[in-house]
Amino acid sequence: MTDKKVESLKKRLRGDGICTWVIGGFIGIVGLANVMTSLQMFMDANTAGVVFEESPAFTLGDGIRGMLLAVVFVLLALILGEIQKNGKPFTKANCTKLRIMAIITICCAFVPMLVVSLAGFFDPNATFQLSLEMDDIFFGIAGAIVGIVSEIFYYGNELQDEMDS
Repeated sequence: MTDKKVESLKKRLRGDGICTWVIGGFIGIVGLANVMTSLQMFMDANTAGVVFEESPAFTLGDGIRGMLLAVVFVLLALILGEIQKNGKPFTKANCTKLRIMAIITICCAFVPMLVVSLAGFFDPNATFQLSLEMDDIFFGIAGAIVGIVSEIFYYGNELQDEMDS
């Protein structure tokens, strides 16, 4: 790329990277708070014999999903930072990070459901449930799309290597 295009790309990505770190940090903090709250609810329920309308496992599953999403945003921020530093989006490192993002995003579809299902072993008030909700479907589709984008980046990396040699 020419120097003007690279400098323009770096300027555009500076703000995007900052926003990605802020959003990822916020989601991570909320996810961690959900995990801590649900663990506290489990301990309170075991010591006081409290029966909840909704199992604390729902909160735990959502908290774990939030923490996984924070990891996705951190990976996205690292990708943006690498593009800003090198000026090249199609690198092997970015392809790998995108593939990891796809796997984590697909896992976000199933983790809450699995946590709630496994909670029956530890929480006598929990019931075994396997239900697929709309947000689970969304995460599965979003993960597939990120996986497709990672394949496009991989192909772009191969083309860039051919052009450079």
